[in-house]
Amino acid sequence: MARSLMTAKWWRFSEYELFQDARRFTYVRPKPGVRCEEYDPWSAWEKARPLHQDRPTPYQELLNLVYEIGWTDPRSRPPRDQAAISEIATRHSERILGWCRKFGLLGVLPHQAFFIALTPRQKRDKEAAEFWRRIIHRTFGEPAPAPQQLVTQVLYSRTGAPPRYWDTAETLVNDDAFPPGVLMKTATGTFASASLEFVADFFPELPQARDSEGRLVLECPFPLSDEFWRAYAEPVSTFLWEAVSLNRAVAAMRIKRYKAGSDKLMQVYRGLDPLIGLLAPVRAVPYLQEGRGLRQGWSSSSLLGALAMMALSDLPEGKARECAECHKPFVSSGRPQSLYCSKKCRWRAQKRAQRGG
Repeated sequence: MARSLMTAKWWRFSEYELFQDARRFTYVRPKPGVRCEEYDPWSAWEKARPLHQDRPTPYQELLNLVYEIGWTDPRSRPPRDQAAISEIATRHSERILGWCRKFGLLGVLPHQAFFIALTPRQKRDKEAAEFWRRIIHRTFGEPAPAPQQLVTQVLYSRTGAPPRYWDTAETLVNDDAFPPGVLMKTATGTFASASLEFVADFFPELPQARDSEGRLVLECPFPLSDEFWRAYAEPVSTFLWEAVSLNRAVAAMRIKRYKAGSDKLMQVYRGLDPLIGLLAPVRAVPYLQEGRGLRQGWSSSSLLGALAMMALSDLPEGKARECAECHKPFVSSGRPQSLYCSKKCRWRAQKRAQRGG
């Protein structure tokens, strides 16, 4: 699939670690002080697509992790108990952290959130004067003298162009402030609201306080910025839930024939719902390719959305099937020799055949 460089950007750190907050919730996060780099996840996908079939694609590697945990049934769900999540994370820590080192975190918060309104905060004296001069004077020219105090609100919205995707504004408010919280775009295209605690769950070590009205005060960094990624942590329960959702969607892609009212048809529907949600932040973008004019690429504000788009894009060129060696789902090129999800599985099968087993 042709793509523009603006679709390719994602972030990963050189080292990750498991971490528990005061509630004993388990997270995966970058180790403090390690190097952050931008990379191209689509490039890794293109090198491993069904027509090449020499290594697992990024989404296949995530599905392999799901299978190693033991969730081979597409209807499997991660446990809700945090003690059980902690035990799973510890037992499979090498694979979870290894996947994150290779590809980064899934970006569940920027995937689900569409609009974030932070709690209004009061500015006084010098800080108020600086805001007044920077925003009001620049917009309206020479206004009245700056007040001694004023109230502003920081807003983030996923309305920007790739590769940053997010816009920000700090506005002067009185009684017209947005309720602090987040709007999330659902699979059906509607919006669901959540409190600012939803955002705070992804920043377990950022300072939190309550204002005079009891509202959470959280200085959430600008989404996808370097400061954002260094403070961001993904709950392992959320990470695994989204991985299982992707597994359910890919399993539905493998089903080609079904009858009305059959169990297979129900499995397709069970996979379709999460697939729509996974693809929610993905959008087509035009770009200019030398010698070929305008072309179509794909852009996603999260790695999670990009993985779902990779799996969906493989279907026209490949055949969804089960690996003949490890029995994990993957999308093959459809050629007879493409019975295996990777060179490793093909090698294992050939060695066993040579031994006569």
